[in-house]
Amino acid sequence: QFATAFADNSVVISQDDKVKIGLGVPASVNEPVSVADHDFPLGNAQKLVLSVYLITKPNESNDELQTEQLAIFVRHQWSLGTSSLTHMQDLESLVLDPQYDDVLKTGGEIRPIWVLLVDERPDENPRHLKNIKIYCQLFQKFDLDYLTVRTHAPG
Repeated sequence: QFATAFADNSVVISQDDKVKIGLGVPASVNEPVSVADHDFPLGNAQKLVLSVYLITKPNESNDELQTEQLAIFVRHQWSLGTSSLTHMQDLESLVLDPQYDDVLKTGGEIRPIWVLLVDERPDENPRHLKNIKIYCQLFQKFDLDYLTVRTHAPG
């Protein structure tokens, strides 16, 4: 509700990660992909780890008319995993990508009010000091007026 009160200046970003998909699992651009949430093995084959961001531009008059965009970052299973720093780097990439300008920017500038929705895992949870530091850096780097990080149960 807070974000809708300042709809022209706010963005809501839901981030989730660590969904592993085995290589060789068929997918089509014309069909939705459905996978179980979070770390699941599919045999001993190599897997890809996804970090998913749903970016929502609130609409003060109608929830059904919200503008949303989805971004997926794919990482190799054997990489060092994700951390609050990798999430910040993902968000920086999104801000620099012109295809997300409609939801992340207004008048060519980054929207000054950000609401991040994260799970309670250690790489995102705002109760961990290392994450607080990264969120403060994000706040400064994007010159935000307001940043709130809200948690929900994993899964």
